[in-house]
Amino acid sequence: MQPYKIIYDSFNEQGYKNLYFNNFTKYENSRINFLNKKYNKELKLWKNIFLTNNIKIYLSWNKFNPKHISIYETLQELGSTLAIWERSFEGISSPELTTFSDILFKTGKINLFNDDLNNNKSKFKIIIGFLRDYNLEKSKIIANKVKQNLYSNGAKKIISVFDQNSSDNFMHNNQRDCYNYFLNLILNNNDLALVLKPKKSKTIFNRFGNDFKELYNEALKTNRLYLFDTFGKYQSNVSVNTAALCSDLCVHTNLYAGTAGVECALSGIPTILLDRENDNENILNNIKLNNVVFKDFDGLDYKINEFIYNKNFNNLGDWSQEFDNLDPFRDGQGHQRLNWFLKHILNGYEKGLSKEEILYLVSEEYSNIWGKDKVIN
Repeated sequence: MQPYKIIYDSFNEQGYKNLYFNNFTKYENSRINFLNKKYNKELKLWKNIFLTNNIKIYLSWNKFNPKHISIYETLQELGSTLAIWERSFEGISSPELTTFSDILFKTGKINLFNDDLNNNKSKFKIIIGFLRDYNLEKSKIIANKVKQNLYSNGAKKIISVFDQNSSDNFMHNNQRDCYNYFLNLILNNNDLALVLKPKKSKTIFNRFGNDFKELYNEALKTNRLYLFDTFGKYQSNVSVNTAALCSDLCVHTNLYAGTAGVECALSGIPTILLDRENDNENILNNIKLNNVVFKDFDGLDYKINEFIYNKNFNNLGDWSQEFDNLDPFRDGQGHQRLNWFLKHILNGYEKGLSKEEILYLVSEEYSNIWGKDKVIN
């Protein structure tokens, strides 16, 4: 395929006709026109980029702002394909999660109902399984080193704790309470070790204050505490499954943003969720989970003590009844299925087929390989 020539077709504001609605205020009309101009500029920008580079497939996880809609509209005009992959677990419906795409690659079927509530405009939903377990073997090597170090210092059982960051004083206090609870656990139990995997380790001590830092340093002296403190541009650069595989039990401190908890469970480690905010509409509060969701520390205490002192705790953090809905494959090959799908779309373009023909044929072949229930359109 030959690349298209570069085009320069910037949005001409002088030729733009203002919109006006009698039943809206002056501010509302002004805002509508501002957003409409911005949207039209984006359409021109993306069209220039896609034509210049002969783009046939655009793959992204970022559907959390309106930008993906202008990308989608431009690709529709050009006959190209927008594919979105599911980066985060969506436990509730929200207009902010509305998705426009030709393909939506999903981990499993568990939140398909919310897709409908979100008014998603995805032509094909393709179940491919979890994507971010491709590094499992490397994660096991790192995790085993952490585990052996903690075992050598007397630990018999290990808990890994995950959070959802905090951005205001209320959430700082909420998160600090959770960390303090588990730090005190290892100070009071010589057989227990703790692995901490904050979402944003760079700011944890600034957010939680001096009292927390003192407690943390006291727990550090036991040599049964490990903090994953490396980070990338925005957040921790340690994969969830690496920290999960360090432990016998995972705890996610915020059910309302349960992605890390879901990933821990899919790693095969018993996982519990704290729901101190009472997010009762969340899918995770309304599916078949056994001793997974705890509303407060009082309810958690008995189960944690049972975990620490008893060898058998098979009924704690049990997600087994929902595994098939979360990820029907659980084979670490989700990335290969995604690659297969995109490669076959590109092959269709190279054969000169229309996008509609390509998506139909590729999804049909995928369903023949992996099952009819793995394609929703």
